[in-house]
Amino acid sequence: MGVCSVAEIPPEQVVGVYADTNPEHRNLSPLWGMVALRSGVLANIRFFGAYSSVPREHLPPLGPQYECPQDAVCAVMEYLFPSPDGINFVHNELTKDPIGQIAFENKENRKRGGGPGGLKKILALLDAITHYKTSLSPPPAPPTSAGSGSASEEFREAAYRILDRAGSSASAEGEGTAFNRLRRQFAALLQQATLEEVTDTRRKYPPDIVEVTLLAYAWKAADKVDELYEAFGGELLARPEPGAPRVAFDKGYYRENLPGFLRHLEAASGSSFSGAPPPRRNSLCFCMATRPSSRTSPFSCRSRQRPTGRTPSPIVVKQP
Repeated sequence: MGVCSVAEIPPEQVVGVYADTNPEHRNLSPLWGMVALRSGVLANIRFFGAYSSVPREHLPPLGPQYECPQDAVCAVMEYLFPSPDGINFVHNELTKDPIGQIAFENKENRKRGGGPGGLKKILALLDAITHYKTSLSPPPAPPTSAGSGSASEEFREAAYRILDRAGSSASAEGEGTAFNRLRRQFAALLQQATLEEVTDTRRKYPPDIVEVTLLAYAWKAADKVDELYEAFGGELLARPEPGAPRVAFDKGYYRENLPGFLRHLEAASGSSFSGAPPPRRNSLCFCMATRPSSRTSPFSCRSRQRPTGRTPSPIVVKQP
């Protein structure tokens, strides 16, 4: 089995995914994973991000042949998308580590005609991240280490359990095995990356970058969009009604409603949008910054304040 694969679901299959996303978790819609893939945001981070030849404490590289990440987000990115040639943005399929195991289990289930396989682990990780972020509200001070405290420890333990092998548990083999060391290592990196993202006041990365990266991995690991519906259905995604139209872009609706929409914005803001130049795309996170987030308004690219009202509700993962 190779380390990684260039296979990818065509973007046309994303039609209707956002509309089918649980309204309480629109910031975690699988759509954003595809947007991040097709816009090049994740590839830019992976190929031109914070990597060096000098290792940093608590941020081990994927292997001796890989660059050393300088922050936890880049470390998570390297584990999920090794891309060893530095050109093709490819996901991990190595069966000997817990990340590649997700794609491998999904592929094996597909061969047997079974369910969603390893993609259920992505949903469980998203649920764990949502719980962890809720425990960090209001945001704590910027991290100086891998993070401590009961919430961080609980998250690392939850991620460690989620990344176990399906069918035959690796936990019985002891902490010393290579697979379990990687499980423990990635769980710690995932926790540290989430903490860094929550406390990132400089907007170094797009909102919810850790979750979006996991969703992008799910698109890479899946063979068709139906596998995402099977894995996320009932919690994050709702099954579309049979025969319902799947419209990605309606030119007639756009032509009829855009003028009224712009007039509404002009009245609300006091600014004129007629003939205005397009916004500058001078930031790596431009494409992702305008999406709904648990911490940002869809009309603001700069706000990093958490809403003062209701905290995001966790995704309820149903046990098989």
